[in-house]
Amino acid sequence: MQYAPTKWGGPANRGFSNVVPLTWKPVVLSEDEVKWVHPDSGSNLRLRFLRPEQPLTTRVDNKLKQLSATPGFQLLSRSTGTIDRSNPANNGLLSPYITFTYRYLDETGAVRVVVDRYLALSSSPTIATIEVSTGGRLEDLAALTEITTRASTSFLAFP
Repeated sequence: MQYAPTKWGGPANRGFSNVVPLTWKPVVLSEDEVKWVHPDSGSNLRLRFLRPEQPLTTRVDNKLKQLSATPGFQLLSRSTGTIDRSNPANNGLLSPYITFTYRYLDETGAVRVVVDRYLALSSSPTIATIEVSTGGRLEDLAALTEITTRASTSFLAFP
């Protein structure tokens, strides 16, 4: 898969940049959220600036509690770590994260899978700042995981 850098919204007087799959089409959901959609499979990458600020664990625990009511919801994995944001403008900054992967049944009864990552990019290493998530078919899980990682490590905030 080929990737290209892109810029997207963010809060007033600020913006963000990530690499995204080259052929995927952007859909602006709000000033703080954009998603890119695969032209054929319906897989997507969603990037969201999080407000208000909350600790990583609180944000993830709340999301998982909300998802537990989703038809067919099954948590597949949950992990924590620190990633090196590879964009040279980040000067080797490290960002703590929590990633969880889950499956659910969509409105047609098909199994869908989501890789959801919360990143701490602010001056406080425990505050969730950005959500990076990919969703698609179960058979695309490896690709979705790679897309999530690429978008996370290339993240750049600019004034």
